[in-house]
Formats: sequence, C-alpha cells, structure tokens
Amino acid sequence: VDARQAALSMIDRLRRGDRVSIVSYSDDVRVDVRSTVISKHTRRTIKRAIRRISADGSTFLSGGLEAGIRETRRHLRGDHANRVLLISDGLANRGVTAVSALNKIARAATQDGIATTTLGLGADYNEDLMTAVANHGGGNYYFVERSEDLASILDQELDQMMATVASGATLELSLDDGVSVEDVYGYAWNRDGNRTVIRLGDVFAGQNRAILVKLRVPRKNGSKTLGDFTVLYDDMTSGGERASANARADIKVTSDRELIRRNRNDEVEARIGEIELATQMQHAAQMAQEGRFEEAQGVLHDAKFKARTKGASLGAAGAGLVGSAGQVDGLIKQLKAAPTSQKEKKTFMKRSKRGAYKLHKK
Repeated sequence: VDARQAALSMIDRLRRGDRVSIVSYSDDVRVDVRSTVISKHTRRTIKRAIRRISADGSTFLSGGLEAGIRETRRHLRGDHANRVLLISDGLANRGVTAVSALNKIARAATQDGIATTTLGLGADYNEDLMTAVANHGGGNYYFVERSEDLASILDQELDQMMATVASGATLELSLDDGVSVEDVYGYAWNRDGNRTVIRLGDVFAGQNRAILVKLRVPRKNGSKTLGDFTVLYDDMTSGGERASANARADIKVTSDRELIRRNRNDEVEARIGEIELATQMQHAAQMAQEGRFEEAQGVLHDAKFKARTKGASLGAAGAGLVGSAGQVDGLIKQLKAAPTSQKEKKTFMKRSKRGAYKLHKK
C-alpha cells in the first residue's frame, strides 16, 4: 500500500511533458504503462495502472530491469534525465541472477545515457546486488527500511533528476609509465592498460563530488607526472552535447617526512578517514551476519574513536568526518541488544552497509 501510494505521489509531481513508463515483475514481466508523455489525461491513466499492480510470485528482477531500460531507450533525449528506478523487496530468483551479469546490463545502459537507481524495501533483498547495480548503472542506492519512507525517497530522487546538469559523466585517467590505479572508492571502474574509466553517472546543479583514487607511483624521489585526467559528460544545458574538461597532475616523490607533513591536504586526509570508517562498517556487518556481535561492537567502537580523533586533528576540514563517526552510535546501540531474529540481523547489515555506501559516495 505504501509503495503504491509513493508511486502515485511521484506521478503527481511529474511535470507536463515528462515521460514515464511502469514495469512490474514477479514470475514474469509486465509493461503496465508504455513510455508515455505526462498530460492531464495520461496522468489519470497511469495512476489507474499503478492501482492495479499487486505483489505476488517470484522476483524476475533482471527481466524488470531490462524492460525498464528498453522503455527508456525508446524515447531517449540528450537534454533529458533518463533514469530507471529499480525497486525490489526480495531476492532475484528468476532470469539472470548473477551480480556480474546484472552489472553488465546496467553498465550497457549508461552507454546510452540511461542511469539506474536501485531501491531495496524491507529486510529480504540482496543489498550487495542492489548496490552493485546502482554503482555500475551510474545511479543511487537506497535502503528503504520502512515502506512509509518510500515516498520521501522518491521525492529526493526526483529532485535530483530535475536538477541534473550533466549525464553519463565519466572520469578517464590516462596514466604515465609506472603509474597505476590500485583502487577507486565508491564508484565502478575498469582498467585497460594505462587508461582507467570511472563511471560517475549524473551530476546535479550545485553538487560537489569527492572521488578518492589510490595510485601506485615509482619510489624514485623527484617530480613525477601522473598523467591526464579527463571528465567527459553530456551537457544537458546545451541540448545534451558531449563535453569534456582536462587537466594534468604532477606530484613530488620524497622521503622527507616534514615536507610531506607541511604539504598534507587536510580535505584528502578527511576523505581517507571516511573511507576507512566505511570499510570498518562493512566489516562489522559481516561479523554480525556470522553472529559475532561483541566483535562487531569492538570494530565499530575503534573505528568511531579513530575517525573522531583524526577529524579533530584536521580542524574545519575534519568536521564532516567527526559527524560521520557520530552516526556509528546507532549501529553500536543496535548491536548491544544482540539481534536475535533473522530480520534484525538483516536490518543491521543493511543499515551498516547503507551507511558505508553513503560515505563511499560522498
């Protein structure tokens, strides 16, 4: 009931001229509303179709995702935000169920400028799968713990879509000899020789992105050019034309600890602290899944202390890290009650992983 009401509210918020399609999936897939332009008449028709949808059967998630992408692809426009919202309250158990294969479906859609956002309802869906699809699809991931929260989350997603100024954004790194990428935190990426592509998805007006990349460079002291960093995107303010911005990056390799300290970037240090905190939150979630609640509490206590200490040492740049550390308190409190039911364990894991996801994506 709450999911249906949330969908109806979202349809009310869409503007005349927007397009929407509705796809439902269970044992099979049904296109309840083909891609349709919003008008006074079609708005009523779409809402009637939503009211007829009911929950039953299996979870043919891949079929629903592919049908949603097909409907979106039928009327692509470069100056519009093109997005699939994939909602699930269960485990994918029909059609394609492998995470890597689902990632490939979402990743292929981004080549056409279609982003995929995933929303997991309740405690019984696979949060790792839904997070991965969102990352590869260039969208967002949400854990909807209470069905009554779905409407506000859909509002948030719609607000972002309406504020989109660039779509299909990627960050491409063409690195010099000897320089390599070890990891990219919070974003799907692939490497081809000395070229690395990081998928950023859509960018909204006024938004700042902090992309943390771990690089390995030769240990020889002296100045070193890392390579070229290029942002590519569809500029929605100019009809969806492909645009780019490029910069070269240089560093100085040194073993002089004092020189390193003086040139420390406090914002980068704070970002590293957030990633470290997120990693420990994921570790605690895994421990809780195995019933190791006291160990998980210890991990979170240590992570919170380290994050607060580091944040305080960074002054104003560390304020966000200190705030993020405070959010761990709720997880620790939940663990103290020693979750007993499967639902409580699953809910803790999803809360912890969602918190980690938000820190990775910050």
